[in-house]
Amino acid sequence: MKWPARLEAFWRAKTNLRLSDDSKPYVHLFVCIYIGIAIVYIHQFHYPVYLTVSFPKLRISKDEMEYLVATSNGQTICPPEPPDLEGPFPVDIHTVSNQEELSRELNHVEKGGTFKPRNCKAAQRLAVIIPLRDRADQLMILLKYLHKILKSQQRDYQIFVAEQTPGSTWNKGRLYNKAVDTIIKMSPEFSCFIFHDVDLIPENDRNIYECSTENPIHMSVAINIYRYMLMYKGLVGGCLAVSREQYIRFNGYSNEFWGWGGEDDDLFLRINEAGYIIQRPSSNIGRYKMIRHLGNPVVNDMRYELVSNRAASIHGGLDSLQDIDCRLIESRDDKLYTTLLIDVGTKSKKVSQLESAALSRSWFKSLWEFVRTVNDNEQKELYK
Repeated sequence: MKWPARLEAFWRAKTNLRLSDDSKPYVHLFVCIYIGIAIVYIHQFHYPVYLTVSFPKLRISKDEMEYLVATSNGQTICPPEPPDLEGPFPVDIHTVSNQEELSRELNHVEKGGTFKPRNCKAAQRLAVIIPLRDRADQLMILLKYLHKILKSQQRDYQIFVAEQTPGSTWNKGRLYNKAVDTIIKMSPEFSCFIFHDVDLIPENDRNIYECSTENPIHMSVAINIYRYMLMYKGLVGGCLAVSREQYIRFNGYSNEFWGWGGEDDDLFLRINEAGYIIQRPSSNIGRYKMIRHLGNPVVNDMRYELVSNRAASIHGGLDSLQDIDCRLIESRDDKLYTTLLIDVGTKSKKVSQLESAALSRSWFKSLWEFVRTVNDNEQKELYK
């Protein structure tokens, strides 16, 4: 047998041996295959270890490392820009389906509100958390659109409804903190948390539900009732995407905002104090329609006082859940979401004392201190 000149040259360069004409071809073919398998094995299983040990300061996330391994294993990675997006679409906030009808329409959703793309591997696993009390109709409207959008965006996700037990004053911060704490213990695979008000319906599927490794993302930039304009730079309420590492670093929400208002403004300050800035999509992408709701929420009269008071001992956060009477009552897999029924407990003694002290101060003075505090942090963010 006469070996091709190029193969002969390659073999001699690698082995310093000469392929004789009477060499058995299958022996050399077997050797080449063996070497190829060894190279693939080393790349698959040892390259991530080599990368971590050799470059300990390299900023590479667990998701990105899984990407490398998945790529070497031959899996298809979901593209950064999903191919089946429509852009803006009409939203009907008046037609309400029951859960049975909606589950038949959304037959791709598995029990507990989970979905993952079958033809590719998503970069992150999302936990979408919706705080709820007495707004079941709004929840059905949101789920109708949100499940469809997340599927078209090729997200690997699960929707959690953090439902507050009846009889106590509304506390969104405790709901979010307890939900995150429960989800992390349930599955450490969740790397991205989406905090989503139940009354905001997305209007553009190009507003990608994902987390940045750099900063939190405020997704609900433009809302119809505000003429699709950002109300102020410190606004982070509505829909916010935060990575697990970021949430732990700024210690989640304050546990002590009782009633409506204040907790999101306080969260902006916590994010800012942790060294982050707020990222946002453009106003033609981050568009939402708000569902009007009847009834007057219980307004938090202490919101300005609490936002102005930056003492961590007053507010607490994710790391102080064990010190307050906030507990998970039930975790239940429904057809389109997982319910986390949470008892938010009662006010801390320090907040009650702060309320008593605040009675001697004028409402205008508290408001002025609140505006000054938020404005100072907005200015700091601009120069970061």
